[in-house]
Amino acid sequence: MDGLQLTMQRVKIPGGGNLQFEIRGDDPDNPDYERKLVGVILHHHFANAYWPDGSEYDDSVPPLCQSFDGKQGYGVPGGVCAACAFNQFGSTANGS
Repeated sequence: MDGLQLTMQRVKIPGGGNLQFEIRGDDPDNPDYERKLVGVILHHHFANAYWPDGSEYDDSVPPLCQSFDGKQGYGVPGGVCAACAFNQFGSTANGS
């Protein structure tokens, strides 16, 4: 695999209730949108972030706690992610 260079198109993953993938087109100010995306995931990076309820969709508010490896959180509350109450299913206000 040494010397192998792959060029792949980047696709923005839907978030915040959006149901379409954003795909860069010829005009960077007007991306294309697709409801379905077919492909192979080549890499997955574990990460966690915690925002207090109500601020998770505000891009100007940084997370209170974040983990770059999905194991160790930095910030408040910080510590081991597996033991964190905010990392458990049902811990949000809507129960998810």
